[in-house]
Amino acid sequence: MDGGRHAGPEGPVITSTIGVTNGNMDRCRIFPKGPLVGRTRVVGSKSLTIRALEASALARGSSVIAQPADCDDVDVFVRALRDLGITIDPGDELSIEGSSGQLSPKAEVIDLGPAGTPFRFAMGLAALGNGPITLDGTERMRERPVGPLTDALRALGARVDYLGIDGYPPVRVSASGNLGDAVTIHAGESSQYLSALLLIGPVLPRGLRIELSGSLASAPYVELTLEVMRAFGAESSRDAGSFYVPPTGYRGARYVVPGDASSAAYFFAAAAITGGDVTVLGLGDLSAQGDFGLLEVLETMGCRVERGTGEVRVIGPDRLHGLDVDLNAMPDQVPTVAVLAAVAEGTTRIRNVAHLRLKESDRLEAVATGLRAAGIEATVLEDGLRIKGGHPERAEIDTRDDHRMVMAFSVLSLHSEPMTIWQPGCVSKSFRRFFDCLEGLGVEIESLPGGVS
Repeated sequence: MDGGRHAGPEGPVITSTIGVTNGNMDRCRIFPKGPLVGRTRVVGSKSLTIRALEASALARGSSVIAQPADCDDVDVFVRALRDLGITIDPGDELSIEGSSGQLSPKAEVIDLGPAGTPFRFAMGLAALGNGPITLDGTERMRERPVGPLTDALRALGARVDYLGIDGYPPVRVSASGNLGDAVTIHAGESSQYLSALLLIGPVLPRGLRIELSGSLASAPYVELTLEVMRAFGAESSRDAGSFYVPPTGYRGARYVVPGDASSAAYFFAAAAITGGDVTVLGLGDLSAQGDFGLLEVLETMGCRVERGTGEVRVIGPDRLHGLDVDLNAMPDQVPTVAVLAAVAEGTTRIRNVAHLRLKESDRLEAVATGLRAAGIEATVLEDGLRIKGGHPERAEIDTRDDHRMVMAFSVLSLHSEPMTIWQPGCVSKSFRRFFDCLEGLGVEIESLPGGVS
């Protein structure tokens, strides 16, 4: 279909009119296009925006967050911070009045929807407040664990009560007014537990020493946390399995959010799967976000990658090659690599990502089910997936209302057969403009508001 056109800095851009991103559709069909060629620009990093919001909220003085991510998870966290007493002025740039670590909540119940990172970060923030705060979310959020973080907050002196099943939301957090300065955390399920503690460390009276127990999932996200803390004047040190955050507090700052590596990954993959040539702009430091590791995976699979200042060009090969890869450091890219593996020569083995069962969906089972629906042999293993490359067939994909499933299988649709994608509107959780960007690269997307496809 045709949308309106306007001239942008990278040339003509198609403005989507299909209604996918505002959640008005049950399904959409995405058609193969042949080699995808063009340039696009992605939104600011969701992970960095959320971390910058928390540091700003706890800082002395005012802050400005420029180029923030435009997505549901950020909106949810902004509302939660307002409920916790923080003044945030909306706009293209977010203006935040810091609390100097002294929160004065305005609500007794905060609904964080399906947003895992905001929920866990809000648990740490609620422990700084001055009264009981109940945190709740969607039914799926009630199935996502928070036990290790609960145990850590209790050890620091906060009272945390489960209001449903032990280890899961909803929870009621009651601040003690005098949190301790040392704790042990198990972060093998999620690095968000560790990040939630690190972020409140600078405003605790004696700082915070954190000992890790066991492995750490998604370690690059902890590096993002520490990077944002430094940007707002908070230092930290680490020694093997421990972290120390001194009680320096945060200073208000202007923070410019770089483009999101997780969002850019789908356009890198689109070039790879179609044998195309796509450049993604506005990315910032390519070493900072763990999901830029996908570029090395793409090179191993046969792509040519050109890294520039704040931009990346990916040129796809005639045929991708399967590989054996540990994706623990970038679990959000498991669905992306899986759909590339579906068309690659040979068999691909994805390892060390058992914790993907605890995301917005059980992503291991969801990915395998979607690939099998398209005629691709896919097996769920104890810690990952095994996928035998083939030729995807036309299929309907139940994405389980999971944004990463929608975007990954949209990429698969570009290879050879159109795919019908269920629940496309959930991309707004992390990347509202995803379908706009696809259409801007010339991809045909058909709306299917109901009935038989």
